[in-house]
Parts: sequence; C-alpha cells; structure tokens
Amino acid sequence: MEPRKENTMKTRTLFLLALSLILMLSCVAGCGTYVNDTQNEPCDEEQGKDYKAVSPDTKENLSLPTGKKIIVTVEYSLETKKFNETVNALNAKVAKHGGYAESASVNNDSEECADAYFIFRIPSDKLNAFLTDVENSAKVIRKRQTAEDVTLDYHDTESQLTALRLQEERILAL
Repeated sequence: MEPRKENTMKTRTLFLLALSLILMLSCVAGCGTYVNDTQNEPCDEEQGKDYKAVSPDTKENLSLPTGKKIIVTVEYSLETKKFNETVNALNAKVAKHGGYAESASVNNDSEECADAYFIFRIPSDKLNAFLTDVENSAKVIRKRQTAEDVTLDYHDTESQLTALRLQEERILAL
C-alpha cells in the first residue's frame, strides 16, 4: 500500500484542517494583498500526538498603533474531529462578524481525511472577536501573525485620487 494511503487510513477520525486566514486590519476596507505559496498536507495520527495546543493572547498580539493603516494577516492550522461541522461553524462566524470568504478550497474526497484552505476578510473592528471564535472552534496547531504598514501607500493613492478629482472638475468646467 502506498505511504499516502496509509497516512490517510490512519487519520480516519483525525485530520489537519489547513486553515489560513487573511484578515485585514485597516481603516480602509478592501485594502491589502496576500500571497501564500505554502502547501499543508494532512498528518497521520502518530505525528499529531507531538502537537501541543497553542493558546495565544489575541488582544496582546494585536496592539497596533493608532492613525496608521495596518493590514494584519493571521494564518491558522486547526485540527478537528468534526470537519464538516467546523467548516460550517467557521463560515457562520465569518458572516456573524461581517466578513466574507475571498477564497475557499475544501478537499473532502475521502472518508478518512479532509482538509480546507480559506482566505477570509474580516472588518478591523471585529477582528479580535473573530479570532477568539476561531480559536474556540478547534484545536490550534499553528498560528502565524504578521502586520504590514500601508500608510504611505494609502496616502499616495489618496493624493492621486484628489488630483484626478481636480482634473475632472477642470475638464467639466470647460
């Protein structure tokens, strides 16, 4: 039997839910980019025994300067025994917090193992509550968080927009 099939059979009730969330924390809705070129594979039960639950302090991790345009990216790897229920719960929590799924990929083609990859966009004022909900919905295997300051890009774009509006007014005045 192939090693991949053996791993799949071992993880009949246990799988790695590869969940990468991109969450935007910015005063401007729709601002930001995300690139992730990592691939998460489900692990077998033997490997999963070495994992310890992560219990990050969400509020402490998200203390950001005021007046700045910051994009926060949070990536999670979650593990659950109730795959479909967890996926449905995550989608419901996204809607509850006013967010949306930018992309979703669910691989549930076998009874033994399943995985999912999501990119969610969540409003900045709902981010902490959403992260708490995510951390309470399944076992956190891995959490990675980054913040990108896009204040200068925002102001450059804002200046260009102002200049274009002035140009439009002048053209319309002719």
